[in-house]
Amino acid sequence: MTEFLAAYSGILDAASLVFVVVSLAGFALTASFSRASHTIVVDLAYPVGLLGTLLGLVGMLQNMSDPKAIGPAMAISFLTVLYAAVIHGLASGRSRDLSEIDSTFVKKLVGSLVFVGLVLWAMDSAAGIGAFMDPGAVVLFVLSILFFVIFDRVSGDTSKNGWGVRFLGIGLLGFFTGTIMMFANIYDPKAMGPAMALAYLSLMYALFLLCMGRIWFPGQTLDSEKNINTGFLSLPFPVLIGVIITFAILIMSFK
Repeated sequence: MTEFLAAYSGILDAASLVFVVVSLAGFALTASFSRASHTIVVDLAYPVGLLGTLLGLVGMLQNMSDPKAIGPAMAISFLTVLYAAVIHGLASGRSRDLSEIDSTFVKKLVGSLVFVGLVLWAMDSAAGIGAFMDPGAVVLFVLSILFFVIFDRVSGDTSKNGWGVRFLGIGLLGFFTGTIMMFANIYDPKAMGPAMALAYLSLMYALFLLCMGRIWFPGQTLDSEKNINTGFLSLPFPVLIGVIITFAILIMSFK
């Protein structure tokens, strides 16, 4: 038994587990832990897990002095996605119930405050809240949202839904733009810092807005079929592959 626990001790991290479980519990609270809460958890499990991973990675980059420590630190950061996958699996398999749209203001507020509090706690623990503020990523989001608003008005689209996919699209745009900038500056470690900040923080902002939008404005966040594109293959898998690539580039820059 001792050998078993020792072998799997690497996949146990209390802070990561608390971040994922309590965040999703707060979101489930907005639907009074009813059947509708399973739908919320399924929709937001991977976004919360990825958000935790990005918080950990940004914090790690702020305090990285030994390249050999990158591997173990990344393993810990990825644990939030692992925990999210387990919870997603447990909550899946049920028909989608969107009755939480009628949730009360107080429940939404309490669930949101729990989530925001955990995010701020994770930021402060990782590297300080200031490390997660990037003007480039903020400008990208503001301009992109303005573009979509103007586009909808010009095209006459009055449906006002699908913003969850749009948030993810903006985040992935910033992520891959930052990754391309890293490739362009692979032999200049000083120039790679802003590129990685744009990549990770753009996606982090997108995931945060997606979670908040899913709770407060589900009708606008979900697509026309009342779904949200946050399954493993459509969100965590490509992002994790991208993260591995960016860190491979970073390690190469040290040589």
